[in-house]
Amino acid sequence: MKDYVDTNLDDWRRERPDIDTSAWELTQRLVRLSMHLSHAERVYEPYQLHKGLVDVLGALRRAGPLYQMSPTKLCQAVLISSATMTSRLDKLAHEAMIERVPDPSDRRGVLVHLTPQGRAVIDDIVTKAFDTRRQELQALSNEERAILVILLRKLLVSIEGPVADAGVTAGGERSAASHTGLRHTHPAVKRALRNARSKRGDGPPRCNVENIKAVR
Repeated sequence: MKDYVDTNLDDWRRERPDIDTSAWELTQRLVRLSMHLSHAERVYEPYQLHKGLVDVLGALRRAGPLYQMSPTKLCQAVLISSATMTSRLDKLAHEAMIERVPDPSDRRGVLVHLTPQGRAVIDDIVTKAFDTRRQELQALSNEERAILVILLRKLLVSIEGPVADAGVTAGGERSAASHTGLRHTHPAVKRALRNARSKRGDGPPRCNVENIKAVR
């Protein structure tokens, strides 16, 4: 049984027998699978949301009670700049899915809080998205899935480096996973980190919080 990648690589082996195509056996399949899996945005359509907005809602939902994060940590969680985050938060606030609330630990700061409506929306999206993914993986047994997860994690960590687990602050705010020291080599990841990184060096990506704070 052959797939598209097999026929593609057969051509290359014929035309360039001097090239080792074994790496493409995997990477080209990952690329094509990514193309097929990207259609998950259909799940967002009933709510007129795009993936970037869902990423923000998801980060807040995963934070757990009280479902809120500082703008800086939210930027770190989804790897975007403060300007992009401001735009996303404005749209979500307009739809009453998030709200900006005062930060009790910082008189001048704000926290981004997931509203009950926002939580209901992201819960519905996640439920449907996970169900869709399960259907897409029916060709693999549970054991095959487990093995594939281990191998893909190993490959991803070799490229990005490990990520420290998140923690919960004294005020109940869930902190973003630490990206300190990661070897983000993919160009898209590099661009995201470069846009959000502090001027002080190679530490975790930071946002200009003043650009995100709303007028109270």
